[in-house]
Amino acid sequence: MKEVILEDFEALKALNDRVEHPEFVRSVVLSLPLQRLPPLISRFHRLEKLVLKKTQLQTLGVSAKKLKQLSSVYVYESPSIDYQQFFAELSAFSIHSLGLYFNEITHLPDNLSQLATLERLDIRQNAKIDINASLASMISLKELHFMSRRAEELPANICTLPNLEILQIEEGKGLRSIPRDFTLLSSLQKMRIYRSYKLNIHELVNMLSSLISLKLLGIQVQNIEFLPANLLQLRQLEKLELDIDEPFQKFPDFIHHLKHLNYLRFTFAEELPPQEERERIVANLPSTEVVFTTP
Repeated sequence: MKEVILEDFEALKALNDRVEHPEFVRSVVLSLPLQRLPPLISRFHRLEKLVLKKTQLQTLGVSAKKLKQLSSVYVYESPSIDYQQFFAELSAFSIHSLGLYFNEITHLPDNLSQLATLERLDIRQNAKIDINASLASMISLKELHFMSRRAEELPANICTLPNLEILQIEEGKGLRSIPRDFTLLSSLQKMRIYRSYKLNIHELVNMLSSLISLKLLGIQVQNIEFLPANLLQLRQLEKLELDIDEPFQKFPDFIHHLKHLNYLRFTFAEELPPQEERERIVANLPSTEVVFTTP
């Protein structure tokens, strides 16, 4: 048994009988309104992943101290958690991946930076969140996913993450500009940005053109005609993902000149282009895998 799911108190009471070999358990999903981790969880001393759903957690408690191999924590729909204390307790572990979803978080406590081994941070589905300066000292962070409905400019402290390889921004409805220091993200390999219609895509591409490490770009535009021709500046780009809201108009010929492109995905909000047009696009990109899809 690699995963244990606890969704009711009966399952919790029967835990001893259900799990004969706790040393084999690597993941626990706890979906109970508890204020601390149950004592029985300390049996899973090789636990690597902890998922908390709809909890009322006030503290991890002494039971957590035996979870020496805990490296991934994901929290769903638990707005009552005191994240200042939560991060302080997590700092005792070597946490590599942290996900906080639907928790109504408006800001990240400064002590998030105490998670010195954190490589992946996913804070999507917290629509009003404000990314603060606590990110600035997180030099181990390699992957960041977040929503940005209110900010007009991408938070400048993202540019201080020297090892950031993957950046995904969703619901960037207010975004209008990118900080100049964005060009400092010399390790960035993958960037996806969705529903950011006020953002100047031409300006974004100009900045990305200096990042020779960038291999994948995912962007959402209202119409394929809005794609800027300066995409050709992304000479090392290997994968391009395009989310297009309006019906297909005309395929921009300049994409044929992205010499290293080996994957091109179109996601259309409505219907796909006519079969004849799709075949023409594929024929013009013989070295590229072309995918057409709808949500």
